[in-house]
Amino acid sequence: MFTLHFAILTKVRNMKYFLTIFSLVWLISEAKAQIPNYISPDSLICWFPFHGNTLDESFNGNNGTIQGGVTPSEDRFDNEESSYMFDGASLTYINAGNDPMLTVNDGESLTISAWVNYTTVSNQRVILSKNGSNSNNVLGAYSLWLNDGTPKFTISNEGGVPNWYVTASGTDVLAQNTWYFLTGIIDFQNLEIRLLVNGNTIDTQPWGGTIDSNEASNLLIGCHYKANFAQQYEYNLHGKIDDVCLWNRVLDHCEIVELFTAGMLVHTTQSANQLFANQTGATYQWIDCDNNNAPIDGETNQFFAPDYSGNFAVEVTVNGCSAISDCMPFVYTGVEELPEKQKQIVKIIDFLGRETEFKANTPLIFIYEDGTRERVYRFQN
Repeated sequence: MFTLHFAILTKVRNMKYFLTIFSLVWLISEAKAQIPNYISPDSLICWFPFHGNTLDESFNGNNGTIQGGVTPSEDRFDNEESSYMFDGASLTYINAGNDPMLTVNDGESLTISAWVNYTTVSNQRVILSKNGSNSNNVLGAYSLWLNDGTPKFTISNEGGVPNWYVTASGTDVLAQNTWYFLTGIIDFQNLEIRLLVNGNTIDTQPWGGTIDSNEASNLLIGCHYKANFAQQYEYNLHGKIDDVCLWNRVLDHCEIVELFTAGMLVHTTQSANQLFANQTGATYQWIDCDNNNAPIDGETNQFFAPDYSGNFAVEVTVNGCSAISDCMPFVYTGVEELPEKQKQIVKIIDFLGRETEFKANTPLIFIYEDGTRERVYRFQN
């Protein structure tokens, strides 16, 4: 990227053109900066947040193209036009192309994650697939899919030796019309593949270390390509898909928890002259953002009462997983304030709007008596 910019700048003849190119570079930097903190940029291949479009917002250019009955829909937070609904008909999918970075070769690892909310159960339904060398196979080089509602992650062995497929399988049928976070991992170092549901490992299978890759095949979201089928683009999912991510490495447990909770592990609030970390049962270290994120001596409680103005964050550690909150501005008045009346929770709902009791390890929405809402996640063993 820098070589290209230098070549262009050598041809600049006036300030107008310089400013145009400078603005382009700034926009590129800004686009990269929009990746949320809970999505690791390390070895990120693509990220499809489906914010009303099919752009790859990792800025790697693996943008998708819609085919057939794919329409914008609500996501798990009830945001409009923030996921895509697939109608389940043949020839319905998103094509993310065949850039070489999407191909997994021998000796390489891969992590795939996606949120899925399926509508109907019917045999094999594919969430994501990239074909191998044999385009007549019912599954690709790697495929994340459902079989009668049970999640599965499959890779194809090179040349079908000793057999074509290695599959990590779920044990339970996923509930219809409910959001689930699915993760498939190809781990070359440990020669195994893994399937995770909502951040929990469901199945691990040994693997011989070869994969039947095909650089020419396209990454398809919502279907699988099978050349000897009449319609070819088949096993189409009927339901919603959102936040599809691929990395060419193995994500660790804590990174996957961060993805599942969308950063809610480190949600903070302010009440009167105190800052609070909402996560309970953790260890805490408050940080001065204005002092190069330096830890503040002795401030290791769930709450923190600064005696000076500034910007503060907290590092929360639960079960070996640590995360740092966004910096929160705080104005110190020097006046002892009466603590605010604790707001009463009138209802707890899940991300589908269904009333529920409090559940640990589940993203929820608290609705308070004043009508305000708060996304909450409590991480426990």
